[in-house]
Amino acid sequence: MFNIMPTRQKRTIKNKKLYVTLEVITFLLSIPLGYLCSQIDSLNDITLEIILIYVPVSMITVDYLYQRLERK
Repeated sequence: MFNIMPTRQKRTIKNKKLYVTLEVITFLLSIPLGYLCSQIDSLNDITLEIILIYVPVSMITVDYLYQRLERK
């Protein structure tokens, strides 16, 4: 059978404390971002789009930082 999406290897997280810490930091950074979007009139109209872009970018960033910090 032809698979459109290739299967991805499952990666185990060895240092869960580091990973959770990075996730908490990115979550806490979204609070001031939402506040700034609500205070600035020009950003108020596109707040949802900004948050929808921020979430996947932060997930990718956390994954990248975790891999870099795990090697050291």
